[in-house]
Amino acid sequence: MNSICCSVCNEPIENNQGTYRIKGTGVIFARGLDVSTILYAHWGECGKILDKYLDQFPPEQQGDEWFCGHLPFRLQPDEETTNLDEFIYVLKSGKHYKIGITKDVKKRMGELKTGDPIKHLFVCSSFFENAGKFEKRLHEAFNDYRGQGEWFELPAEKLEELINILENGDFMDKVLPLDNVVYYHPGTRVLWRNRPGIVHSLVIKTYKYQVGYNILLDTQSSTDEPKVLNSSYGELVLEDSGIPSQEGYEV
Repeated sequence: MNSICCSVCNEPIENNQGTYRIKGTGVIFARGLDVSTILYAHWGECGKILDKYLDQFPPEQQGDEWFCGHLPFRLQPDEETTNLDEFIYVLKSGKHYKIGITKDVKKRMGELKTGDPIKHLFVCSSFFENAGKFEKRLHEAFNDYRGQGEWFELPAEKLEELINILENGDFMDKVLPLDNVVYYHPGTRVLWRNRPGIVHSLVIKTYKYQVGYNILLDTQSSTDEPKVLNSSYGELVLEDSGIPSQEGYEV
């Protein structure tokens, strides 16, 4: 597999010790992403330089927003696969979302765009063994929201649930998440997309072992309400170390 190079220093990013930036629209869990432009940066100084560069562009030039996350970010398989091993992907078109399977997400998006004036935006994807079987389970689970074929009209909370199922690789029991979970506590100093602030409060996600974060940025003129709402763990690092903590299920 080809190494990912940092968009700032042009040096390889080893062992996924970096972040990606990708243009998209909407809030974090209702995003549609344009996979034609993906920027990468090492943790730390390169990430700060890249964010400063992107901040200089007004929205109409920059795109609606640049989303940030920790590597890896995969759209194509990185090893030999069987005929049953494929990506399950979610695409956005207007208010509808397509749940489909493919060997190559980027190629599939190109095929969908051919002769179709409607823009399809990438939401997320995950690689599965026997993907067709799991795709069928997803279609059944969200059948109440089905439009035509593989297209679903998902409210925000159901889209978030779908994304988390794909990120975890399986359906999760609906349980309270805080008993055995490592997470950032309110008051913790963090960097959100390399911008300093503190964790103001948590968003409890009852269907998985995780929480969301409401962040008060240091640059806010008012400290009454957080500017950043329901941020994902992937957008945060601890301010003192500059690297992600080990959030997740603690056995």
